[in-house]
Amino acid sequence: MAVKHERVQYRWTFQKCCISEKPFVHWHQRVEFIYVLEGALRIQIGRECRLCGPGDLAVVRSGEIHAILVENENQCYISTFDPIMFSAFFSRPQFPRHFISVQEQRNTGVEKEIADLFQDIYCEKQEQMPMYETLIQARILQIYSLLIRYFEDDLTKDEKKLAQLEQFQSAVEYIENHYDENITLAEVAKFINYNTAYVSKLFVTCAGVNFKTYLDDFRIKKAVKLLNAGSYTVSDIAVQCGYDNIRTFYNTFRRVTGQTPSLFRKNNV
Repeated sequence: MAVKHERVQYRWTFQKCCISEKPFVHWHQRVEFIYVLEGALRIQIGRECRLCGPGDLAVVRSGEIHAILVENENQCYISTFDPIMFSAFFSRPQFPRHFISVQEQRNTGVEKEIADLFQDIYCEKQEQMPMYETLIQARILQIYSLLIRYFEDDLTKDEKKLAQLEQFQSAVEYIENHYDENITLAEVAKFINYNTAYVSKLFVTCAGVNFKTYLDDFRIKKAVKLLNAGSYTVSDIAVQCGYDNIRTFYNTFRRVTGQTPSLFRKNNV
């Protein structure tokens, strides 16, 4: 499946929604909670894939490729936040496991507490009373802290794996800042002070795809936004997204979206 990248300007987002679209494979710098309320969702994070039902929770870390595949009618809470918000509260990088079932929450006695916290966030967002943003941020931190207390991923205790995650984050940051240039794996490797062979393996290990796929799919996500804006020609968009060859841009766009840029624009006007 194609991999896309998205960015938002806010420090956190929260929505109650029904997922009904085709699988949307993407990545972003934020941490994401996906809490299932009704129905079932098949959630893929990196190389892990799990069928999640009511009360199940998925946690996507910064930079991880993920997708939500619809199984049936559903409803869920989706929250994303900038991990920098909470960096002062942790002495070292810590992450919960990717998937935490409702049964695991029940066994540790936090099922109701987590459900209530998500409901509180939803109510605060709906009512938007004074200081609601601060209260939502506090509840997101509380959920994250509970998950680390009871469901911390063992890899965060492995210094070698933790170092790999930090190196990968640096590589992702470089892509985000230079995608419109003719960047190469060698340049990314130089930026994080490792050789190209190591960085090539790093992308496969941490993201499940190679560097070129990661970069191309990020660029096409940007191209989609520019096409939807309707202010640029296809050639201009190709250049702005780092492609100096229009044919390469067309072929890559078709691979990611299943359509040519022109057809995509026509179907989304």
